Amino acid sequence: MLLLQQGMATIEVAQRTGYHDQPHLARSLTRFTGRTASQLRRADDDEMLSLLYKTEVEVRP
Repeated sequence: MLLLQQGMATIEVAQRTGYHDQPHLARSLTRFTGRTASQLRRADDDEMLSLLYKTEVEVRP
């Protein structure tokens, strides 16, 4: 998430963090944080991000 906030390209973040491709990273971000890469990139520095729960995303089986 910090790499995204520093302006690194999403595909480069995916490669550096061991994801198969950019869609794989996108699905994981949405699943675990409830936010897309673009939303995380635009997030305020003062905003707290919890990895313990999602508040706005519907959980699918």
